[in-house]
Amino acid sequence: MRQMLCEASNSARKTESQFKYLFQGLAIRREHNRGILAIGCKLLEIAFAILISKKEPYQDPKVSQST
Repeated sequence: MRQMLCEASNSARKTESQFKYLFQGLAIRREHNRGILAIGCKLLEIAFAILISKKEPYQDPKVSQST
């Protein structure tokens, strides 16, 4: 599970999403790996909240959906 979250975190930090800016803030104060783990924890929190409460797909507030 940890490896999958780290892979997702590495991908998320390269996109124009809230996770990129979270990582940039953490990378200044901490090392790369700690930033990746922090983003992984945030992804897990969001996934849990969506599965339990909203039961709908995640929409990043920073990225606009064009469909």
